[in-house]
Amino acid sequence: MNKFPLISYLGLWCFSTMAQRVKLGLHLKEDSTYTQTSEAKSFVEQMVQGRSIKLDVDIKEKTSFLVKQINGDVYNLEVRYKSLELDMSVPQGSMRYSSEKKDSTDIMSMFLRQMVEKPFYVKMRTSGKVDKVLGVDKLWKDILKSYPQMTDAQKSQIGTQMSQSFGGDAVKGNFEMLTAIYPDKPVARGEKWTISGKLKLPIILLTEWTTFEYEGSTASTYLIHGNSKMQTGDKNALVQSNGVKLRCDLSGTRVSDLEIDKKSGWIVSGHLTTSLQGLALIPDSPQNSGGMKIPIFTKNEILVSNK
Repeated sequence: MNKFPLISYLGLWCFSTMAQRVKLGLHLKEDSTYTQTSEAKSFVEQMVQGRSIKLDVDIKEKTSFLVKQINGDVYNLEVRYKSLELDMSVPQGSMRYSSEKKDSTDIMSMFLRQMVEKPFYVKMRTSGKVDKVLGVDKLWKDILKSYPQMTDAQKSQIGTQMSQSFGGDAVKGNFEMLTAIYPDKPVARGEKWTISGKLKLPIILLTEWTTFEYEGSTASTYLIHGNSKMQTGDKNALVQSNGVKLRCDLSGTRVSDLEIDKKSGWIVSGHLTTSLQGLALIPDSPQNSGGMKIPIFTKNEILVSNK
């Protein structure tokens, strides 16, 4: 018996299995709700006049996404925060705010408590790209108006924090970091693709380029690995932080490991690590003669699941 045809067939079968292409993307169902739970731990260090200033921030969120309507490749999603928690450690001390707390003297926690279960809306494509975020700015601004007892300084401080964390641009960037990951064509194991985008940080806008790779699959999930490079989009743009105008020149990297549900395309679990470093440049002015250069280093770790 000639064994070579059998060997040839086996070789072709192995090749076709290795080269099998899959269509990665979102396949959500109308009237279905999808959950995302995340924890973002951030460490920031600034060197100001030779003195190290360190900040630790831990943000926990649980969010639901209800598919209200599907128009072609666009999902109309009703989004609600189910819980919010913020822990901060600064040179002056530590603070913890939570939507679960019922202490009326804790203004920030009460504010977060009013943020949960209030709907806002997102238009997201099957590619994971977000077209629009609607209603989230109005949500926190309306809550802010409901505190007439707050001083203008308190409203300004909380308003700035809310805009940085829950403003439309910030929400869009946070969502796309975890959803705008899919290629525009079917891919085989080991194949790579690149996606560019914008990421809104508290006071700056970063441009980022991510090379993703389809690493394989389990019985129920696809595995995707990503390597990102990012830098300040406009290094000459003046931004304001704590009443001081400055320019930022930052660059860095992110490593992403994501596990995607085969049926829906929704993230089952993910681990993202980001490192950024650079300078905050305060221009020469009567208040800052000669200007100032502030070295900045920041590291961020995000854990996400569908639980």
